[in-house]
Amino acid sequence: MKRMLMVLLAIIVAAPALGACPHEIGLFSTYDDTMDPGRASEAWCAGAWFDVGNELNTQSWDGGALGDQWKVFGMAINASGAVLVESNVDENGTGEEHWVVDYDGGEFWFSKDHTWGDGISDLYGTVGMYHVAATVSYVQGNLVGQTANISWNGTFSACPEDNDCVVEFAIANSMLVWRSDMGLPEPVDYPGMLCGSEGHGELHDQCCITMMLNCTTATETIDWSSLKANYR
Repeated sequence: MKRMLMVLLAIIVAAPALGACPHEIGLFSTYDDTMDPGRASEAWCAGAWFDVGNELNTQSWDGGALGDQWKVFGMAINASGAVLVESNVDENGTGEEHWVVDYDGGEFWFSKDHTWGDGISDLYGTVGMYHVAATVSYVQGNLVGQTANISWNGTFSACPEDNDCVVEFAIANSMLVWRSDMGLPEPVDYPGMLCGSEGHGELHDQCCITMMLNCTTATETIDWSSLKANYR
């Protein structure tokens, strides 16, 4: 029995993937301060705003530190491109355009030191879908604002398949703060532009985030005393 216990303990200790599952599941939100808001860059990899291949880099922002809590990055506008679904811009160039944009690819990273982590292993995974519905406002032909509703989901990469741990959904709002064609200085403390397009793209603030982490089979904390008692 003692040998069986030692083998079992060795298997458990030697399974690092268990540390890469969420330690806590459920809703996390900026509304109750269970997660930080964020900042984002969208690199104009293909040369211009809303082009196919433009790449997103989003990171948490706590008012002083960038990317300490979470990162979602590497999503690129897919081959369908940005789709204009409605426009009420008048003959004077004043009004709004409504666009939808879908992105392919992407990864996410969550810090081990937040409540969803165990303090030992960072969490990471792949983005499943990333969708943006953007409203662009113009006055006399000049862009004066851009806001967006964002939704995405994903799957944890280093978590046993039996646990089936996912980002069931994440939603957020964003607001444009800078574009490289505005002729204004680039703000500091924003994620870097990806695809070698530094300084050529746009920057956004992300707020109002709500995210659901879920596992089909929850990870459990092992009660060592009970385990040893079963194999005396």
